[in-house]
Amino acid sequence: GWDKNAWYVQVDGVMGGKSSGSLNFEDSDTTMNFSGDIVTDGGGFSSVRKSFFNQLDLTPYAGIVVTVMADEFVSESSSSSSISRSSNDFSPLGLHLQMGDATQRWRFSAPFVIPLASESGSETSLFIPIENFNRGSRSGFGCNSNNCALDPERVSGLDVYVLFQKGDFDVRIKSITAVEDPVSFLSPAVYFSSMEEVRNLIGDTITSGTAVYNYGYVEIAMAKYWSMLSTLLQTPSSAFISDEVKGVICAGFLEVSTETALSTTAKKRNVAQTLRSTIDAVLSDLGGDVERPERPWLPVGDEALSYADQCVGITSVSLDSSLFTSDSTTATTAAPTVPQEESMFSGQICFPGNAQVVEANKGPIYLEDLRIGDSVLTSNGDFSKVYSFGHRDNVSEDITYVELNFDEEGSIPLHISANHFIFVSLDDTSTRAVRAGDLSVGDYILMQVEETTKRVMISEIRETVHDGAFAPF
Repeated sequence: GWDKNAWYVQVDGVMGGKSSGSLNFEDSDTTMNFSGDIVTDGGGFSSVRKSFFNQLDLTPYAGIVVTVMADEFVSESSSSSSISRSSNDFSPLGLHLQMGDATQRWRFSAPFVIPLASESGSETSLFIPIENFNRGSRSGFGCNSNNCALDPERVSGLDVYVLFQKGDFDVRIKSITAVEDPVSFLSPAVYFSSMEEVRNLIGDTITSGTAVYNYGYVEIAMAKYWSMLSTLLQTPSSAFISDEVKGVICAGFLEVSTETALSTTAKKRNVAQTLRSTIDAVLSDLGGDVERPERPWLPVGDEALSYADQCVGITSVSLDSSLFTSDSTTATTAAPTVPQEESMFSGQICFPGNAQVVEANKGPIYLEDLRIGDSVLTSNGDFSKVYSFGHRDNVSEDITYVELNFDEEGSIPLHISANHFIFVSLDDTSTRAVRAGDLSVGDYILMQVEETTKRVMISEIRETVHDGAFAPF
């Protein structure tokens, strides 16, 4: 658990500001809950801080992994509210993780973002390279000297800051851990119920990102832009997020990877501007009222399609393309420090090993025989390439799944974990994402029946037990 007596809150009241902050520890002290309200009139930050009695030597480590509870993205059709942000801003919340060392009074920060997720209670992680802790500051003043740098051998303090994003926030951090090797984490998926929701998320991110950019926190804007684009990249392809749009996002990420480092404000500004151009291109392609930027690296049409399956969305900005390209085996969904509980599959999104899919070249096969690089038939009649597995376990036995049966002749039962989202067909043109465990008899979904996409009615729902757990992406 957390050393809860060592942490304390510090807000902008020391500078005449009006922001607030509150600190609590939950779940037997395994979760830090940092909440409050950011007011930019006269201030604009809230923080929690800790000093180390014994200095830490981080020189053997590549970076820091922060494990957090994702920010629940609530559909506009729902009466619920977002768990971590004020109701007028659904962009991902950007923060600073800041370290101080015993050799100087400057403290050095790096950005991270609370990713969005449709699944309530989703746990996710982010990787921050040690070299990214390079924004030196003290009491609101920046350090511009070439000799201003963190001494990772004598780290004496750690802070978490929310800065210049107006409104309430509610952040839950599970752990902050040093790791020896670079790692990346797949962004959680978000399921949109309308194109308007997609455009609103993009618009909120532009508005909030522009505000922190103009306050001088370029790296937070950069991180927010990347996180939102990764969310779109990880969302299943649909009428809202097409493969062409994903190709544009991938091209933007690859352009970012041409930057050599995030060591200066100018370099961070270049990355932020590249990501903003990518966002504008995506918004234009989605019918938004914005002029599409003309950049030599921004693809259109068939060229964009050629990038569509080259990238995956990850939770933090990376200049190392091997951490976010589809042929990478490093991207994962869980932090290396998260324990594997006996009940690890409760709440996961999986299918049993004996579930069948149609592969483009092999025909019907069991999921346990599916491999990265295979292409499977989706409910819209297209084949989608498998680039990763969130879970690939053919050892575990007697896992409970939901079995869905349908009234359509020729259909086969669908076995799926209770927390897996399925698009319920409301009519011939609109859908809504619903967890399998919340489905009802009489609901309609779109599925492939004898090589044809059909709108079929659920006739029976029951629990079944199967071996294995597979979650292809």
